[in-house]
Amino acid sequence: MDGGVPLTSGRDGLAAERPPEFRLAPAVLLLAGVHFAAHADRVLPAVAAPVLQARFGASDGAMGLLLGPAFVIAYIFGTILAGAWVDRARRYRLIAWSLVVWSLASAALGLAQTWEHLLAARLVVGLGQAALAPAALSILLQESPPGGGGRRVAAFTSGAALGRSGALLAGGALLALFAAVSGAWPDLRAPAPWRLMFFLTAVPNLILAVLLFRMAEPPPMLGAVRIANGDAFRWARRHRLALGIHLTVSSAAILLTQALGAWAPSLFVRAAGLEQAQGAMLAGVVVLIAGPAGHFLGGSLIDRMRRTGRSPATALALVFLPAAPCAALLGAAEGPVEVAAAFFALALVLGAVAVAALASFQPLVPGRLRGAGNAVYFATVSLVGLGLGPPLVGILSDSLGSGSQGALGTALALVTAGVAFPAALLSYVNRAAWSKTAAAAE
Repeated sequence: MDGGVPLTSGRDGLAAERPPEFRLAPAVLLLAGVHFAAHADRVLPAVAAPVLQARFGASDGAMGLLLGPAFVIAYIFGTILAGAWVDRARRYRLIAWSLVVWSLASAALGLAQTWEHLLAARLVVGLGQAALAPAALSILLQESPPGGGGRRVAAFTSGAALGRSGALLAGGALLALFAAVSGAWPDLRAPAPWRLMFFLTAVPNLILAVLLFRMAEPPPMLGAVRIANGDAFRWARRHRLALGIHLTVSSAAILLTQALGAWAPSLFVRAAGLEQAQGAMLAGVVVLIAGPAGHFLGGSLIDRMRRTGRSPATALALVFLPAAPCAALLGAAEGPVEVAAAFFALALVLGAVAVAALASFQPLVPGRLRGAGNAVYFATVSLVGLGLGPPLVGILSDSLGSGSQGALGTALALVTAGVAFPAALLSYVNRAAWSKTAAAAE
């Protein structure tokens, strides 16, 4: 006992105070809020995509490069480095400093004078966000009861869905407001609306940073100081079949999620015939509802599968199946109502898929290796998802019609069909290997 609070050492090799569940609520809410800010800043260039392409003369392919690889190149290296020591670091302070770095870099996007400046700032945003997910999941899952991590993962990742929605809503509203002010006072000398958007949206992050600095640090994981990179590699080599297939399937999930999120505002502009600000805000309203609903659906489904002794790999396969039909409907939709309805369905499905993939990865790695394991997970899925998703759709859209009205929706539908069905099959095939590896990790 320590001050009347028992110390526990669970089956995952964790040494930590076991607080009542309600004491974890502030941590979950705060970390979900930071995840909100992270994904809002990731999505802001997509909000401004039409005007950025016009301002800098960029094609869909070049825009896909900015939205995907320019972020993920630095992100994957930073994530792998963070994973090696995140479980023994002061995790709240690590997240706080990361937040400060990427917020300044996001604001710097508004100062860009060339396309190269945009790419450089985007790289720093990726580097700044690298430690967030491994550190946050290390905190949240350190106290997770057996079979109960799915909902906590969903609570954390719902911040990502809300962040995408918040960026679309706030970014679209700010663009509309600044454009209206510029129209009312044409002689007013002020930065372009898209520049002001990047400046102002970085300000609320400072409040989150202050809150993070004030959080009491959780105790480190037992044995975290003894973990070497070789431990993780030896575990991965022994269970390479289950881990390899699961990472492939998870990468497919994030590829589709990032492709949809990156091109949603442009899709509403082209297919629905809306103005840039209107398209961003309508997409934001849809994601605000569909995103969290899909995340909690995926997390709850994985928890239920584990409690009933069934392999979550089966559930992951099933939630992949509706993605292609929903994407086909989105590609064929015309007008705001049809586009919004099809977009809602696809966002709901992909939200469930993304969380189901992440939640069902956690049991595949022993608790003492969770920080390193999650770092590898996020580095891998981000490399494939962000690195290939947005540019693949952009390049295919260019080839179909040089960014014409119907080309973007068709490109998204083709990419979704080509990825979702093989991923579902792989996950179903992996169910026995998943169960074997999860049992060994207990």
